[in-house]
Amino acid sequence: MAFNYTKSKAALDTIAQRTDRYRKQIVAMQTQIQDMGNGLNGMPTEYSGLVGEIDAEATASPTDEALQMLKLEKDKLVADFQALLSVVQAIQTDLNAYDVS
Repeated sequence: MAFNYTKSKAALDTIAQRTDRYRKQIVAMQTQIQDMGNGLNGMPTEYSGLVGEIDAEATASPTDEALQMLKLEKDKLVADFQALLSVVQAIQTDLNAYDVS
């Protein structure tokens, strides 16, 4: 089959369009991940009073089952939050390493 300039050029144009579309998606993802990170980073300050209050009450009342269950639920949420924050930070690092400009 003979080389076809027109088909080759059209294929390259398609590749360029797809690449540009994916680049724009990465930029949008960077913004979304940054927003997630900002929201997550603010949560410790926002909820520190509640977390401290639950811990203090649970410590002061070790036989109160409801308080101990509340503390357990809080502990699970804190662990989940910390894992989620770590994932978001890792994604931010990876995305920010790629210059899409």
